[in-house]
Amino acid sequence: MWFHRLAEFRMAESHLLYLQPPDREVVAQHRQILANLIKEGREIVRRIHAGGGLIKPANGFALEDLQSAIEELENTRLQWHGTMSRSKKAEILKHLFDAA
Repeated sequence: MWFHRLAEFRMAESHLLYLQPPDREVVAQHRQILANLIKEGREIVRRIHAGGGLIKPANGFALEDLQSAIEELENTRLQWHGTMSRSKKAEILKHLFDAA
């Protein structure tokens, strides 16, 4: 269900933010929906870990899929609504330039 809401969000996002310049209300709603999706995703991850870290194959996704989707949402939030802290910038630059 969470992945379904994520797909709907991404479709709406494409229409409301990328096809035309968004107004303030749309941007505010985008921020709130992003925050809710991230919070819900983290709660699902927490419950999975609390249940022993196992996901039934019938669910059609792995824990890594969920974690990647949350990370992507966090990147979207940063892109549209945030600023990057110095420590995060340093972490990214270290990862990029100190890689083997």
